[in-house]
Amino acid sequence: MRQQRKSNWMMAAAVLTVSACSDPQAGGATCVPGRVESCPCGGGTSGTQTCGSSGTFGTCSCTNVQTTDTGSVGDGATAHGSAGDAGAETGQVADIDAATADADGLASGDGVQVSSDLPDGADASQACQPCGYGSLKGLICAPSEQIYVNGATVTLTVTDCDGTAKQISTTTDQNGAYTFDKLPCGKHEALVSKGAFKATYWINIKAGQQTDLSGIGTKLCFAANAAKIAVFWGQWDHQHKLLDQLGFKYKYFQFEYEYFKDVDPKTIEGVQVLLDYAKLKQYQVLFFNCGSAAQKWANAYPEIAKNLKDFVHNGGSIYASDLSWAWIEAAFPDAIDFYGGKDLPAGPSNDGPNVVVGNQSVPATIKDNALATLVGTTTFTAKYGPGPLIAIQAPGDGTTVHVTGLTKIENKAKKGPFDPDTVPHVGPVVVSHQPPVLGAGRVIYTTFHNDEQADQLMTKVLNYLVFLL
Repeated sequence: MRQQRKSNWMMAAAVLTVSACSDPQAGGATCVPGRVESCPCGGGTSGTQTCGSSGTFGTCSCTNVQTTDTGSVGDGATAHGSAGDAGAETGQVADIDAATADADGLASGDGVQVSSDLPDGADASQACQPCGYGSLKGLICAPSEQIYVNGATVTLTVTDCDGTAKQISTTTDQNGAYTFDKLPCGKHEALVSKGAFKATYWINIKAGQQTDLSGIGTKLCFAANAAKIAVFWGQWDHQHKLLDQLGFKYKYFQFEYEYFKDVDPKTIEGVQVLLDYAKLKQYQVLFFNCGSAAQKWANAYPEIAKNLKDFVHNGGSIYASDLSWAWIEAAFPDAIDFYGGKDLPAGPSNDGPNVVVGNQSVPATIKDNALATLVGTTTFTAKYGPGPLIAIQAPGDGTTVHVTGLTKIENKAKKGPFDPDTVPHVGPVVVSHQPPVLGAGRVIYTTFHNDEQADQLMTKVLNYLVFLL
């Protein structure tokens, strides 16, 4: 278990058991779970008692509390100071990195603070006396704090006022918002997760109040290093611009000069990572920009395909576009039926999938209900830049179609001058594949270049895809 930071915690208490004020027929208050009521103590003083989840009041607590270096405990305050008038005290404790997480799910390493403000042997229920219930609302966001994350899971580990420890979870709506209606007061650990991105926070709840974590400085945002990301260069896409907008940090393998100077690929750092699984598995998400290197190196180094397959089977995820289809075909040949053939050609060939005409606007239809709800429409226009590009004939087993499009493809059946140069093709343009392996990651593929989709709606689509990884 994670070692907790020590603080002085001294408590002297005397408890007097009474029952009269919990009897409605004797003029006492009706017991509503979480309600805190006054009750008589010896010497003419009064204490408090809390209605438990069973529907009966607990014993009357006549307690004197003293602390040192922590502030007063009582009236809903935490054991380490006031929670504030407008909501709870909150702060990030640690960003979880799945590659280095310890047994508690918290990361250890450079730049990661793992701490607890509760004393040794104390739990969250001890941070407020008497115990009562409050509520919570908030927003989950990307590191930029400007983009909200739909479908994120928020899990709280709490101890109810009756002493029952449990975990409760909810998911964010299309606006990144979440709510919990009934939470015991005190400081609770919150795990926020979406795909490969995870973070852990401490959240403080005050009895009888709503904690609002939706304002500036209180939103629960993923840290810039919430997942280890690698981006591989390509001539015709710049997926890392998406990550820049979201605020995520990444390792960029830029090998444009080496590629065009025909440098030995095994001396290129990015290729060395792909060839060495021990280096590859240090990352959690890989982005492959559209580029000619993919088909060339997928044929030259079949061991890369095995490494990519193992990477995904062991929980890693891949995001690829256009000409990077070759990495997907090499590692997962049955995941996507690319138009024109399923085999990976050794070079430019009529059997390859490069058949979409470039520089066209493609009418696209969203087939993913969650995505359609997020963007508020089922249709949009995708921009296709210089071609030829890739076409998908059909999804394979374990592959989900998120978006389809009406593209113009080269007419390979053309035999004479009167035959059309292009023919219409309706097929998937955005898909994701998840192998049938327990704990496997996800592969996302777009037939178009991501950085060409600059309008507001398409940016939402692309952000949605990133958080599926």
